Amino acid sequence: MCKKDKSYFVFDTNCYLENDSVIIAYAPPLKSDSDTGSFQKNGIWFYSEHYEDNKKGNSVYSVSDVGAKLSVDSVPKSLKIKQLPKSEGIYFFENNTLKQISSIQSEDAFYKLNKNGFYFLPNTGRLFEHIKISSIE
Repeated sequence: MCKKDKSYFVFDTNCYLENDSVIIAYAPPLKSDSDTGSFQKNGIWFYSEHYEDNKKGNSVYSVSDVGAKLSVDSVPKSLKIKQLPKSEGIYFFENNTLKQISSIQSEDAFYKLNKNGFYFLPNTGRLFEHIKISSIE
């Protein structure tokens, strides 16, 4: 619960205080068919197929209801990376390298990328948003 100017706000179960002025709001976790595996070590690997025909999305692996089909139980076959990134962001596997293609690890940033292929989300392996408490009305 958060108090702002004589008002109280109740957080969703996926929201946490990062500090006294910022809330982290996590997107739903990516669904997986298994509990462990190399695709979940130090983050999470997933394969994404973006599509524009269906604005709602109907995949069991969708992180939200717009524009992508995600498969979490996937790791690139040619993966030879020894050191995975730990910095916040969205990483894309291309030409046997992992490149940061967004420094923001949010759903909006992910859907703007619109690239088919393997992605890596470091640390918690979740998409999230930083919300400044001062922006809450």
